[in-house]
Parts: sequence; structure tokens; C-alpha cells
Amino acid sequence: MMLYPMIELLDGRCVSLFRGRTEEPQIWHVDPVEKVKSFAKAGAEWIQITDFDAMPENERNADLIREIILTAGIQVQLGGGFRSLERITDWINQGVGRIVVGTLALLQPELV
Repeated sequence: MMLYPMIELLDGRCVSLFRGRTEEPQIWHVDPVEKVKSFAKAGAEWIQITDFDAMPENERNADLIREIILTAGIQVQLGGGFRSLERITDWINQGVGRIVVGTLALLQPELV
């Protein structure tokens, strides 16, 4: 069995959402990069990152995610806002190991 620790990002911060509502996030006052590094140090091989800002195709967290990819010492599985093959390819080229697709898989299953 493999467990995947996960962080959810909104406005550059780690959050939890109640019923998926971005208007009232529970904010975790931790540095996202340091939190991911702590998971890697504890032995995690992968991290699931969900970028809530990317869902409306916003790149607000892109630099933060790139920093995690380059410095955290852990493989990244990324979800949030993947609506095109170009965006998927771009993140894979930047070092993301796995991409999670939802709406794209439903609307264009031939791409999956």
C-alpha cells in the first residue's frame, strides 16, 4: 500500500476547504515548501498537490509549485485546472511526475 500526503494550495497557502468552497478556506499557517520537505524527510515518495487557484486557469501558484518540484526531494502528483493537453505537457516538462485530471477526462476521454 502506498499513502500519498497531500497539500491543497489557494493564494500560495496550504488550505482545507469545507465542501469545496474557496470563499472560506481553513488556512494552515505553514510554509508549503517546508511542509513538503518534511513529508519527504519522513519517507514519503510522492506528494499530491491540488492547486485550487488553477481551476479557473490561474497560474498564481505556479512558481511555488516549481519550487517544490526543484527543491523538496519528492515526486509531485499535481491536480487542478487541467483542461488541455498543452498544460499537461507543460507541467510534465517542468518535472511533475503525475497529473490528475477530472473534468478533462469527462469531457475529452480520448486525451486520457
